[in-house]
Amino acid sequence: MKNHNKSLFNKSVRGLSHYEKLKDDIFNKSENILISLPLFVRLILTEKSSWFSEFNKFDFLCRVRVNSNIHNIFYLTNTIGIYNNIKSTHLDFKYIPVKTFLDISIVKISNINYSIQEFLNAIAYNGGLHNSPDKANIKEFYEKFHMEFFEIAMDLVFAVGDCFVESFSDIYEKFKGNNDASSSEFGREPLLVVDGVVTFDKHGMPTSLFSNSHLQLPIRAKFKCGIRFCLQIKLNANKNGCIFSYGHRTSQNLNLSCCVVGGNLVIKTISKFIARVLSVEVPLLPEYFTDFFWLEVAIYPAGNLSISVNEYLKRTEKIPSNFCIENGKMILGSDLNGNNSADFYAGTWVIESINSNNKTDFIFASSNKNLNTLTGNIIPFDLICRPLSVY
Repeated sequence: MKNHNKSLFNKSVRGLSHYEKLKDDIFNKSENILISLPLFVRLILTEKSSWFSEFNKFDFLCRVRVNSNIHNIFYLTNTIGIYNNIKSTHLDFKYIPVKTFLDISIVKISNINYSIQEFLNAIAYNGGLHNSPDKANIKEFYEKFHMEFFEIAMDLVFAVGDCFVESFSDIYEKFKGNNDASSSEFGREPLLVVDGVVTFDKHGMPTSLFSNSHLQLPIRAKFKCGIRFCLQIKLNANKNGCIFSYGHRTSQNLNLSCCVVGGNLVIKTISKFIARVLSVEVPLLPEYFTDFFWLEVAIYPAGNLSISVNEYLKRTEKIPSNFCIENGKMILGSDLNGNNSADFYAGTWVIESINSNNKTDFIFASSNKNLNTLTGNIIPFDLICRPLSVY
């Protein structure tokens, strides 16, 4: 008798396998994509109890990159046309939500447009996942298009599959354990060179410009621990927008943001569980636009909020609850939806956990220079001089 691995019945392993099978079928140009693509879309996206919320447990931004001319139609006959400009090119693309992508027309028969969702349903309900469709129009669509123009139908299947594999690749990597920061969209990465010029910090190290840019980073749950963000930044313009945000958009727990609003840095905590919004203002000084400075925002397990500039405490506040790190994301450069971007330069940024004994532990660090990290600092919420954990 063959020995089977227990992980075969692990829900997460099985869920990931749907993405892996789809990716393999596209790479190998396998006809098995007629099963893997409709199954992936159904299980991950469209079922009432879809697997998407667990697959995307860090709440990463996920949009589909498509060709800007995706609505252009090419007629195969007088009555049948296809919208075959699906895949993006390096210079010709736009991003749309996954739901919008599924609703986009892909085939037109007479005066009826069929969406990508209906295109995949026709495959799924005619031998893919079921034997026959429960809707007459899907059966007619399948017979008039998929059966008659099978080579073109396969090309469209692979084009749609490619879009899904690309848009879910970052989520897949983070679920598997990758902790790197990344932009959710091509073209929204921070810039190292602006107009042929590199900006350096006071130590002569290159920095990155965030201007309509963002990087998102998975934050993994850590029981009974607070979180500490330390950012080396310089404001490029007095433009309203988020410097960073942290949390999970569908969670009941606390979300945190640090934004430029008028003449202030505004640090705000919001929770669906707590009615009161805590908002703390730190006035912007002229030197924040000319020199790099260290900004620290920390939330302790007991709910204490500490804000410091250049390693000296500026404000403390208290949220009306305890706090614990849960699965979510930190976005440098925008709000949790990838919008409302501030305009600033960033050098080094560090994220740490803080336990109930005020002891720090390293989570993540990013810099254009080699860093040495120090763990285990004892930093109470009201400590005036607040040491960094990198040098």
